[in-house]
Amino acid sequence: MTIGQVRMETIDNNYTKMGDDYCPACNRKCDSATAIEGTATPVPGDISVCFNCGEWLEFSNDMALIKMPEKTRSELTKENHELLSDATFNFKKRGPLKD
Repeated sequence: MTIGQVRMETIDNNYTKMGDDYCPACNRKCDSATAIEGTATPVPGDISVCFNCGEWLEFSNDMALIKMPEKTRSELTKENHELLSDATFNFKKRGPLKD
């Protein structure tokens, strides 16, 4: 499947292999998506978090990863805010991934 300019291959319901993209905060390659619940195939507007640095991200209309806009951040549910905060805390506690 191709969304925007990004080729996506759903491996199973919780994991999707994507074309190469990079975190706008740490420049780490981001080439897959997983889902906490539901399907892992992202669509524009879906939120994510960088597994390397913990930056909160959003998929843009052309499926590029962008830093989460303040408007999106302010509209997060309490549950999603807590999930992202916990993930970021744990990724920062662990430190950057080794190549």
